[in-house]
Amino acid sequence: MVPTTTGGPYGLLTTMMSFMFWGDQRVLTAACAITEAEYYAERGFSAGSLHKLLVHSMAAQWMWLSRWKGHDLRRLEDTTDYPARESLLKRWPQGYMRTFPSSFWRKRQLLWQPR
Repeated sequence: MVPTTTGGPYGLLTTMMSFMFWGDQRVLTAACAITEAEYYAERGFSAGSLHKLLVHSMAAQWMWLSRWKGHDLRRLEDTTDYPARESLLKRWPQGYMRTFPSSFWRKRQLLWQPR
């Protein structure tokens, strides 16, 4: 896939988000294929367990999406909010983010004028 700038300064947004969705889906599929014990095991890396790492990733995506929409979240959600793999999968923002690039572009298309 070759990045394009068609559509002004926001043209790459859809391409970048499509790549993120693709990567997220691969990671989540792999995370669902391992046992509960492997999924929740403390591994000694940054977040500790795969579950903690995925909750952090999901929460960061929600924070990013909220800020783009003009909302200020006061705290980053964590494993106390999503203690189980199932709760994490239900909250993952892909469904909400899929509509974001087109709605974002429609709201801003009048702000950018090609020269």
